[in-house]
Amino acid sequence: MDISITVSGLATAGPADPGRIAAQVVSGIGFIGAGTILVARGSVVGLTTAATLWVVAAIGLAVGSHAYVEAVGTAVLVVLTLLILGRLDDFLFARRTESRIELVLEPSDSIVEDVLGILKKHKVKARPGKFEKQSTCYEISLELHSPAARRLAALNELATAEGVRKVTVHS
Repeated sequence: MDISITVSGLATAGPADPGRIAAQVVSGIGFIGAGTILVARGSVVGLTTAATLWVVAAIGLAVGSHAYVEAVGTAVLVVLTLLILGRLDDFLFARRTESRIELVLEPSDSIVEDVLGILKKHKVKARPGKFEKQSTCYEISLELHSPAARRLAALNELATAEGVRKVTVHS
């Protein structure tokens, strides 16, 4: 943008349009953003990424145009919007944040209570599936319901917990 403004000021053959490069940036980033939008499992994903790419390009154009106050204000507004709406999405659409896990555990009397304790500690709701008690291990299947951040924290702790041999996550 800065180069476009400088070149338009140096034009000797008549007036030049410094907005031409900006227009090409908008269409180019729009094309890249369209590539991030996918349809998966009956829902559209990537819209936030596409919109964020486009607005970051606009902030870059504002900086190139020496509109620093507007660029900083927009950047702050975008960060706040992404943070607030991300948390609101986790809260309102918790039903979409489900996954099924399969655990292979050491065969001990307290291991199942330990696993359920870890999930409870992270406020992850678990619905039991299969439970197979074998001579060398226990195999348990659970459906987890919680916001993604809590579920991930619980899974990380489960993966390193004593007595847990294997954690398999199915989305």
